[in-house]
Amino acid sequence: MFVDCGAYDGYTTLDFIRRTGEYKHIYVFEPDQLQYEIVQLILLKYGQINNCDIYNLGCYNHDGVLTFETSDYGSSKISDKGISMVSVTSLDSLLYEKPSRPTFIKMDIEGAELNALEGARRIIERDKPTLAISAYHGCPNMHIWQIPYWIKSNFSDYTIYFRQHASFNETVCYAIQNKQF
Repeated sequence: MFVDCGAYDGYTTLDFIRRTGEYKHIYVFEPDQLQYEIVQLILLKYGQINNCDIYNLGCYNHDGVLTFETSDYGSSKISDKGISMVSVTSLDSLLYEKPSRPTFIKMDIEGAELNALEGARRIIERDKPTLAISAYHGCPNMHIWQIPYWIKSNFSDYTIYFRQHASFNETVCYAIQNKQF
């Protein structure tokens, strides 16, 4: 099962589907209302709405409502400077009891990654999914070390990798559980 936190336009989800071919279920999260509607349209256009739940929610360490700062450039985020409100959930509260268990979690949520990881702690502990976490947020770029530190501090059986996808603003921390064979 794939979990896409911060779907933006849905193309990461489409790319996952194209590369894997088969999947049990996909959960997509996009808190920005406009981007949420775009994700729905894109996935519907490409016929990828089957076994896919799309939520107009942000991922965080608790369920609730937070202030949200919108942007025209796809970088809307939870922020005290925001003038709108957004509903948030933890992955543990929404997905822990679902029959399909996450095997891959992707997060690109504009600085809320550490909070969302904390909100997925029980799922990560139980299911050991592969993690792809954007590590270029934080002030100034603190997540480059905070995210791998959090993962290794909580799950020592994970190996950490980094990949630079374009500029520094696309650095992703990958965490893969060490399998015992």
